[in-house]
Amino acid sequence: MNKQFHLFFFLLLVVLSCNRCKEECNDPTNPDCPNYDPCLAALLPEIDFSISAGGYEAMNHDTLWCLSTITLSVTGECDSVHWLIGSDPQVHSGSSFDIYFGTPYQNVQLKAYIYRTPDFQCTGQSLAIDTVTKTISAVHWPDLPIWGWVFQGTFEDDPGNQRVISFHIEVDPDSPPQLPYGERFVIGLNESCNNDPCEGILLGPSNHRKVNLDVACCSPGIAEGSGYVSKDKSTVYFHYYTALGWRTFHGNRIN
Repeated sequence: MNKQFHLFFFLLLVVLSCNRCKEECNDPTNPDCPNYDPCLAALLPEIDFSISAGGYEAMNHDTLWCLSTITLSVTGECDSVHWLIGSDPQVHSGSSFDIYFGTPYQNVQLKAYIYRTPDFQCTGQSLAIDTVTKTISAVHWPDLPIWGWVFQGTFEDDPGNQRVISFHIEVDPDSPPQLPYGERFVIGLNESCNNDPCEGILLGPSNHRKVNLDVACCSPGIAEGSGYVSKDKSTVYFHYYTALGWRTFHGNRIN
């Protein structure tokens, strides 16, 4: 009898404790709270889509290289997506979609119609449609905004030596405007071998942020390596290997 009383008393304490926790809970989206609102919990979260070029994320109103693959991807759960690109009347489907511009286009609207199923008992509708619109410009590489940008920073193995680098191009005047060519440089990212200064050559951005490096001297030149401009265009990072060993440079934009 005594054991039964203690068991009953223990269970009573547990129930009272749980009720007290529930009374203290004040989250309308938590089903364990007394003020739980199933309709508030059923509201769909905001949804968006991302833009990437060559595998690197871009921003809304970015300027991208027109000859790189541009990928649009919905960032969230959805039932289906319809895409409209610029003035093209064709409707594309899928939560992820690739675009390739063979020629330059300015201020291209990227529009996504995103279909989702909400709790219709709360919203009074059986289907929610979100419309998200972003804009990009697709240009040939001479018109990318990176040219003329200036960064100041240091190599990791020489933190006391500030260095200023910048991106420059020389377009061949005889190249066709439909597909221009020329040389691309990183000025200031240079090494010296036997008093022979050399200049980092930008072989070409694979997109608006990633750059591939080569070097004309210090045999065997840059064996491997690349550089990246941050998504917000405020910092730059280079990591590459030459006859002098691995070098890593970090810089902040100053113009």
